Amino acid sequence: MIKTKLNELYLYLSVFIASMVLFFVFFIMASQTAYTEQTYEMTDHQIKSNSSEQVQKYEQKANDQQSVLAVSLR
Repeated sequence: MIKTKLNELYLYLSVFIASMVLFFVFFIMASQTAYTEQTYEMTDHQIKSNSSEQVQKYEQKANDQQSVLAVSLR
């Protein structure tokens, strides 16, 4: 009876120690990467030429417009 309980205790302790080791490994790796800058690749997000042309046309329209000054005489 005592041997069975002792085997269960060893099993629980080994699972607990293994989970603590995994937690500390994760925590250490997370703390090391917290101070490094992550880089992202922009392969999926490409700007199409149509959108840049539309922006240029809009800017050109804004530059072509002239200010109008209205003066009223009494």
